[in-house]
Amino acid sequence: MLGARTIVDWRHRTLLSVTLWTDITSVYDMGSVARHVSAARIPARLGIRTRCGVFCFVGDWRRVMFRSEVTAASPLQAI
Repeated sequence: MLGARTIVDWRHRTLLSVTLWTDITSVYDMGSVARHVSAARIPARLGIRTRCGVFCFVGDWRRVMFRSEVTAASPLQAI
C-alpha cells in the first residue's frame, strides 16, 4: 500500500476513503493493512451505506481525455 486517506464532508453527508496501491495485484493485500481495514469499518459504525470502485492507471491524462499521443508514465515513477 502506498497510502490511505479518509475525507469527511458532513455538509453533503459524504465520506470518501481513498487507498493507493502499487499495482492491481496488491489490492488483494488490503485486508492485511490495518489502516485500510479501519477506514473500511467506519461507515458501518455510523450507519452509512457504501459503494466501492477499483480504478487502474490507464495512462497520461492527456491520452485519456484527448487521445493525444503521449507516453504513459506511471505517476509512481519520478519525473
